[in-house]
Order: sequence, then C-alpha cells, then structure tokens
Amino acid sequence: MKRQTIRDGHKTRAHRRGFSVESGRIRCTTLGLLCLLGGCGMLPTGLADRSVGTYDRPFPAGLAQSETLDVQVIRKPETKITMTNTTARSFGPSTVWINGRFSTPILGFEAGQTLTLDLYDFRDEFGERFRAGGFFATKAPEKVMHAQLETLVDGDTHLLGLVMIDQDDIR
Repeated sequence: MKRQTIRDGHKTRAHRRGFSVESGRIRCTTLGLLCLLGGCGMLPTGLADRSVGTYDRPFPAGLAQSETLDVQVIRKPETKITMTNTTARSFGPSTVWINGRFSTPILGFEAGQTLTLDLYDFRDEFGERFRAGGFFATKAPEKVMHAQLETLVDGDTHLLGLVMIDQDDIR
C-alpha cells in the first residue's frame, strides 16, 4: 500500500508519481554513496590524459651531456627538490630532467638563485607524474638519482649535469 499525505486537499507531486519523500531521500543517499565509492576511478587524472605542454616529450637521448654545473640538488622535504645555482652563469627558460625520464619547465635560473620545485610537477612523455611520496602516498617514493638541465647556450640546446646531494648524507 502506498502511503499518501494530503496537503491542502491535494496530493504532493512525489505521491502522484508513486514514491514518498522518505524513499526519495534513501535513493539520493544511495546514489551519493555509489558516486563516492565507485566514482573515484572516474575522476579526471589531471595532466595524464591531455597534453601537458613543452615537457610532454621523451628525454633527449641524442643530446649528450656537455658538462656538469656546480648546482646542488637536494631532496628536502620529501616531495620537493631544492636547486642552488652557485655558478656565475644565468640560464633562461629551461627544462629540468630527473632520472632521465621526468621533466618540468622553468622560466629561468639566475646565478645565486635557489629554486624549490615540487616533484609532483615532473611528468614523463606519457604525462605520468613522478612518484614523489608524501603523507597520502600508497607506494614507496622514487629516489631522485640523476638531475640535468636542458637549456640554450649560445643558440644551441645543451644538456648540463647537476650535482645530486644524497639525502642519506644530510643529518
């Protein structure tokens, strides 16, 4: 039997359609829970499913590293790297590469400047993020083993090595 409520001599719209307000609330709550539980996989993955710009490309394997700069790269805190340019050279727009796979563009790198870069901003050619770790990470973070700077020097593209400081040595 359907439960009917009469308001001012008229049935409510919900009752005319054959369901009560309580069953509508239950349906909405159920739908909301299903969206929360099952919909997490349907959320956009950010940059992984669309072009991410000039660094959405493979590592320039044909480009040999010409020199190693006196630029120290330290991973501190866990999800960031800090780079300090202790050279007398400044660099314009460049790309920072880590582990020969992940990159992020930078606007420039002045002499004496310290840059802090979020490891979550590094992407590979397929748009996948660097596994940086952090509080909510479900997998162990990747180690930053190698860092390079791709930049223009005298009109030619050069790959310059950076000095990695092992985090285990810092205490």
